[in-house]
Amino acid sequence: MAQKILYLVLLLGAALFGVGVVLFFQHQVCFAQTPYYGPTSPVEGVIPVQIQFFDDPELGGVKIEEASFNGQTIPLKPSGVRGFRGGGSFKQAPGRYDLIWTVSREGKAWPRTIQHKEKVSVKQNDVWIQVAIHGEKLTVL
Repeated sequence: MAQKILYLVLLLGAALFGVGVVLFFQHQVCFAQTPYYGPTSPVEGVIPVQIQFFDDPELGGVKIEEASFNGQTIPLKPSGVRGFRGGGSFKQAPGRYDLIWTVSREGKAWPRTIQHKEKVSVKQNDVWIQVAIHGEKLTVL
């Protein structure tokens, strides 16, 4: 009798597994579909701009204290293992925008803080702009 019950349980388990596999591969019929209402193509007239800030990787290098892009302050967090301090993503119309960041020096270097100001150019034919700042060095990709 115990063998028949065990055989029945195994048979039901295999059947449930088979139904699960069929339902998994027929997911369009079995699961609810949520419509997507977001943009399906690039938004005309704006270009994505991504900016990332890193402390200087050199020993005793400069530390980024504050940063802003086009007058908007970018929040910075404590430095991670690789010196990453934070960043921001923006969508800008073509033009030239101010990127300002302040760094502090350690040791006997003078002045203790230096403010850097660069212009980031966004052109109509740009697809995406990436800016990386490592201490005092700016790289536009």
